Amino acid sequence: MKLGLRHLALGAVVLAAILGSVLGTHALEQAVVRARDLYRVDTAGSLMEGDLEFDTQESRRAFLYALAVSDPNAQLPYVTAARRASERVDYAAARLQLLGVGEITAQVRAFLRAWGNYDRARDDIIALILTGNSPEALRVEAARGQPAFAGALEKLHQLKATLEIRARDDSAQVNATLERSIAGLAAFAASLLAIVGLLMKINRSRRQALESVRAAHGELAEARELERRRASILEMVSMHAALDRTLEEIAKLSAERREGAGAAVWVGNASDLRYQACAGLPREFAEYLRVNPPRRPDSGATRLDEFSRYSARAAAAFALVCSPAKELRDAGGERIGMLQMFAPGGGEADWGTLLEPMAQLASVAIENSLLHERLAFQAQHDALTGLPNRLLFQDRVQQAARLSRRHHTKAGVIWIDLDKFKQTNDTLGHRAGDEVLCEVARRLTNCLRLSDTVARVGGDEFTVLLQDLAQAEDAERVASKIVAALELPFPAAPREITLGASLGISLFPEHGEDPVTLLRHADLAMYSAKRAGGTTYRMFRPVLSESMDRRVMIERDLKGAVERNELAVEYQPLLDQRGTLEGVETLLRWNHPTAGKISPAEFIPIAEETGLIVRIGEWVTRKACTDGARWVRAGYRIRYIAVNVSAVQFTDGNLTAMVERTLAECDFPASRLELEITETALMNNPERVIEQIEKLRALGVRFAIDDFGTGYSSLSHLQNLPVDCVKIDRSFIKDLAADAKGCTTLVRGIISLAHNLQLQVVAEGVETAEQLSLLHALGCDVSQGFFLHRPMPVEKLEELLRTNRAEPALIDPGGLVLSSNPA
Repeated sequence: MKLGLRHLALGAVVLAAILGSVLGTHALEQAVVRARDLYRVDTAGSLMEGDLEFDTQESRRAFLYALAVSDPNAQLPYVTAARRASERVDYAAARLQLLGVGEITAQVRAFLRAWGNYDRARDDIIALILTGNSPEALRVEAARGQPAFAGALEKLHQLKATLEIRARDDSAQVNATLERSIAGLAAFAASLLAIVGLLMKINRSRRQALESVRAAHGELAEARELERRRASILEMVSMHAALDRTLEEIAKLSAERREGAGAAVWVGNASDLRYQACAGLPREFAEYLRVNPPRRPDSGATRLDEFSRYSARAAAAFALVCSPAKELRDAGGERIGMLQMFAPGGGEADWGTLLEPMAQLASVAIENSLLHERLAFQAQHDALTGLPNRLLFQDRVQQAARLSRRHHTKAGVIWIDLDKFKQTNDTLGHRAGDEVLCEVARRLTNCLRLSDTVARVGGDEFTVLLQDLAQAEDAERVASKIVAALELPFPAAPREITLGASLGISLFPEHGEDPVTLLRHADLAMYSAKRAGGTTYRMFRPVLSESMDRRVMIERDLKGAVERNELAVEYQPLLDQRGTLEGVETLLRWNHPTAGKISPAEFIPIAEETGLIVRIGEWVTRKACTDGARWVRAGYRIRYIAVNVSAVQFTDGNLTAMVERTLAECDFPASRLELEITETALMNNPERVIEQIEKLRALGVRFAIDDFGTGYSSLSHLQNLPVDCVKIDRSFIKDLAADAKGCTTLVRGIISLAHNLQLQVVAEGVETAEQLSLLHALGCDVSQGFFLHRPMPVEKLEELLRTNRAEPALIDPGGLVLSSNPA
């Protein structure tokens, strides 16, 4: 009867909990939906109202500026700005109406009516301004313009007050809904606590009943002691106690379960089984087991039946009988040891009952010890190559420094970075790359003495410790040997590859007395070798530390330069033969808060090495497209904007999607964007690069080969490259002169070949009138350089665009053209 009542009570509590949770959840869902809708309307309304008020004031301000100046040419930009701001006012008001909120829509309409009155008055005043009748314009402004604007402003403030009241009311509604949901959830929580209490009471009763049953048995005390000993052994296992001690406790526990018995434990697999611990055995017998491993001399392997025969013979020699051998296995089923019991002859024994529980404990202890050793190894070794890692290497360097100090010798640290390994990974895949790294590890090991250490400290970076050196030349000889070994081809399916490596050397104690300093200086020397072209080595020099400190600063601060608005762009105009603006090139600038202006030639290579160029390149592209879209809307006539693209951006694989997304979001025509790529980038993995170029050209994007003539492509490659333009590098233009026959011939050849392939030709770095005149004579289409225009910030370029917008177009109106005075 009591059980039935308890079940009924439990059912009632569960039902209440379910009902409370349903009601609470439903109320919470209502609150979330309501809050989301209200937040959308209130936030959007507030933002749009802010835009509306700003543009209203901006329109008025620009209009008043137009009234304030007397020069018609100076008035026109302000008149245009006033009209554009007025258009933005209309757009912001239309967005507010789209929210579909009744009282807001009505007040927006009232504002638009008042704003329309001001618009009409302003247009009449502007007409008077443009005809030069400023006195009448001022009279109409006082009579109609000012009152109309005041009326529109009053309606705008009423709209703002309505939005604020609505936001407060909506917040109160959300709070009320949340309070209802909290009440429901509170009921659910109370019911849940009641269920937990009831279950705890039932569980307590169950434990009490179980204890009473155990107490009824006479073996309760023995079982408790056995459990305590097992728990003690498991605690030793969890605390990583020495395996010998743990297994000795297990053997002791096994032996105590039969009077006069003893036990022994062996550890290892079939081919390496070694005696580990025992308890309860005669000392001579234990010593015999220790010095006579159970292994067949011919094969070294020990099967279970062979082990049993070995144990039986050994036990018989000491008047003992043995149990069947009990194999110890890990969770994967692999043999990790043996357990066996021994006893004086006579009497039968249930060996299985005695061995099984102890075998489980021994298996756990051995497996845990092996796992702990494996983890310790992994913590200090590279998983792929098995070489020591940075942590263990630093410890070895520390020990080598102590020995060198004691014996007055030197120690050397070599930092090794593979050349062209990233291309191997990208081209052949990570599996081939892993095979190459393992082969590198083998070759490095073969170049060293047994007392030396080679470690893998990064993806394709290795370090070597050379101990007990007499002079610096010893380290250089080893470095030369390593360079030669790594120059040899590597087998990597489906073909062989050649990598090479750049090495840096630091010596103890000349270049540092601690592992961190020695490694850092070896790393600096390695970068020096890489800048020298790679496949060589360099010894550390103190001057390298200063340059690396600046590099570290640049790399560190460049990561946040975009977020901190430290990056900017400048634009350099490109002019055709008639002096008309053909386009502009986007040039990246970095004004560091403490270091000042940092040259792109310094920070862009670092951005490429670290991969930051991908994010920075997207920022530059978006900035250029945003500015270009603004110029299109303003009616400025400019044919294209050029943006430099790094080879890393092509390798990243997201360039096509990034450009397409940026063009769409900025509403900038693809035909007015030109991407510039160097010869070297174009010829590095050309299939992948050309595939991306063709996808972007299908959208309408132009492509130009930048710095043409400085890479390792040839003129004959031009016919196979999907580009629209060739930019002759400034190194050819600077030597261009009437008496420089060789340079002139080369430039003429590039121009002629490019024209035959229907490619436009741009000359970079034009700095003199003579260079410009010769380029025109040679038929060069477009010129760029300080003689024509220096790079300029966007504000100055827009001044140039506004100044020249009124001039007649010199080429097809379908393009964006600007007539410009080179002077």
